[in-house]
Amino acid sequence: TKCRENHAMNTVLRRVNRERYYMAFFEYANICNRHLRVNESGDFETCDDVLTLKKVAEKYPNVRVIGYSKRENLIPYLAIINKLPNVEIHFSVACNGNGAEGAKKYGVPCAKITLEKSECNCPAQLAKMNGKVWNCCKCAELKMGCFTNKNINFLAH
Repeated sequence: TKCRENHAMNTVLRRVNRERYYMAFFEYANICNRHLRVNESGDFETCDDVLTLKKVAEKYPNVRVIGYSKRENLIPYLAIINKLPNVEIHFSVACNGNGAEGAKKYGVPCAKITLEKSECNCPAQLAKMNGKVWNCCKCAELKMGCFTNKNINFLAH
């Protein structure tokens, strides 16, 4: 799908030149006088991603930055970048609470992953969050197998 192609292209661009990647978004947000939601369809891959974002955010103090990360190993780096007055990166806490204590220890705000009750939540993602294994199948197979006639909700921030 087009969305997956764009996500893959963004990931490649970020890996090629992190600073130019983030700079393009900041420049656009600055010109349009808008807030910036970083890594909208993904997450930071490494601490270098977070530190590069910090470097670019310092150059654009008028651009307010929000974002989320579910990577526990990046919590100390999220604490560093969150010291900037224009940046607020939340740690995404799974339903089982993993990572919440580490985030609190470093003063990183938490955002709990919420589940839409009106939808069918992806059983594979729910199982993984709770340390269990689910043999994944296509969402269409869930509907055809009379598992549900609702849309499949994937966990999001």
